[in-house]
Amino acid sequence: MKNMWTCRLERKLAHQAQQQCIRDILCRSQNSTNPIIDQKHYLSFCSNDYLGLSTHPRVVEAAKQAIDTYGIGSNSSPLVSGYCDIHHQLEAALAEFTRREAVMLFSTGYMANLGVINALCEHNDTILQDKHNHASLIDGALLSRATLKRYHNINDPSLYRWLITKNRSTAAKSYKLLASDTVFSTSGQYAALSKLGKLCHQHQAFLLVDDTHGFGHSGSEGRGSLALFNLSEIRVPLLMSGFGKTFGASGAFVAGKRTTINFLRQHCRTYIYTTALSPVIASAVYTALKVIQDEPNHQQALENNIQQFTTCAAEIGLPVIRSTTAIQCVPISSITQAIRLEQYLREKGYLARILRPPTVAPSKICLRITLNALHQPKHITKLITLLHKNLQKCEQPA
Repeated sequence: MKNMWTCRLERKLAHQAQQQCIRDILCRSQNSTNPIIDQKHYLSFCSNDYLGLSTHPRVVEAAKQAIDTYGIGSNSSPLVSGYCDIHHQLEAALAEFTRREAVMLFSTGYMANLGVINALCEHNDTILQDKHNHASLIDGALLSRATLKRYHNINDPSLYRWLITKNRSTAAKSYKLLASDTVFSTSGQYAALSKLGKLCHQHQAFLLVDDTHGFGHSGSEGRGSLALFNLSEIRVPLLMSGFGKTFGASGAFVAGKRTTINFLRQHCRTYIYTTALSPVIASAVYTALKVIQDEPNHQQALENNIQQFTTCAAEIGLPVIRSTTAIQCVPISSITQAIRLEQYLREKGYLARILRPPTVAPSKICLRITLNALHQPKHITKLITLLHKNLQKCEQPA
């Protein structure tokens, strides 16, 4: 006899399946740009390896050498014995690259956002977040037990009202933290970073940004979205970015004032109570950072591919959400039609995934295309041609 927990989970899964919202897992071999799935070769337009550094010879060799030096893991939390010399070297290099006083590393980007917000905020504080923020930022706010307010965009009147309104605390000082992605992963669009920085500075709100989809390939020398919009530490006190995108690895870092980083090392539970980032990954990321600085051709190749895609899409009238980043989204009117389009592309050897509820609202279903530096012009042309020729057909009822 099934227990009540199993019955509840089965009911929820059945409802999710009825809504066509069950997301399948694709098991691949080989690298993420040219994966093999079920013995079939694909060209992937859904990998976040923006510069193709996960397979760069220098990065791969650094990881191999690190295995010989450290073994495969750090084997302890950072504050016990898991902190290695390569962690220190990577933090110093990132601090210099971001022009921040100090940096600390995390095992994942999710853990970084979850832990940082929870450590900084108390239950009487207010956290302001864009409705399109990544789940890790939202979950960090919920875990902190502070008051969470979510605004639609920079023009939402509620944002201004919340910035000038005192918290529920009776204390004279009103602590507010505003957290935002720099590039929203469900649209590819930039947040209004300059305006956010100005607003937070005016109203003494602490601004935390997640630049996972911008750091390493956008802005001057790949220094990220803050460099692109010329924003300093004065306007954006805390910068977070993951290593799972541009750096082709995993893990994350947070950069800011030394006092802030010292505080987080002592109070951030997702840093203190988990195994430190693998020294193998740290070595690979350290080398990837050098490649970004030494070989700007990778950033240029990505920029060329973005330019080609947006120009060609505009010329043929392909409906794409306006974006100047590597994330390009094609809106689809229903889940059924989106699934049909994804399957058609897969039949042609192209891998691109759809965004569906609960990741996005039912009105925001789309096919998300992610460009990288390894894509060839002919691949992009072929993809756009397939989309253009078949989108209208896929939009028709079955």
